[in-house]
Amino acid sequence: AYRRTLRALRRTTDRAVVVIMPVTREYIDAHPNGSRDYERWVRVVTRVAREEGVPLLDETRAMPESAFRDLEHLDEAGAEAFSDRLRTTLDGMGW
Repeated sequence: AYRRTLRALRRTTDRAVVVIMPVTREYIDAHPNGSRDYERWVRVVTRVAREEGVPLLDETRAMPESAFRDLEHLDEAGAEAFSDRLRTTLDGMGW
């Protein structure tokens, strides 16, 4: 499904990018095999994006733990700060 989605995006737009969103250390550790599981997932997501020619930004640890309201969701201030960060990065990519 991920590969099909990337292919559909490439057919319909030249402005696709995959963003691995920031999460807390506790979120990563909550996987059955901790960071080993999470890092394996990141490798697969990254590999498929590369194979499909879609840029990927790994923002897993881009935000401090204090910016989250729970294990994986940014609070309001954190979301605003991350949005600003992402906008700056995308602007730098020519968006």
